[in-house]
Amino acid sequence: MSAPTRFELRFPITEVSRIANGYDIKEHGDDKVEPLGLSARERGLLDSRGVLALCAWKTERSKSRCSAQRRGVNQ
Repeated sequence: MSAPTRFELRFPITEVSRIANGYDIKEHGDDKVEPLGLSARERGLLDSRGVLALCAWKTERSKSRCSAQRRGVNQ
């Protein structure tokens, strides 16, 4: 078994807040999935509609694969 990959930041850790504060969630469409995370946190799980919405947000190419997987899972 190989050793796990070690990931390292490409910038100083002190820059995280500055970078995060400069990120506009509406510009990237992230404001549309934020409610999914909040409701999933309250319920303790993400329902099938939420999973599909998250897949569609993450990458358009994965939408059909997520839908195909959904058909094999109880809703």
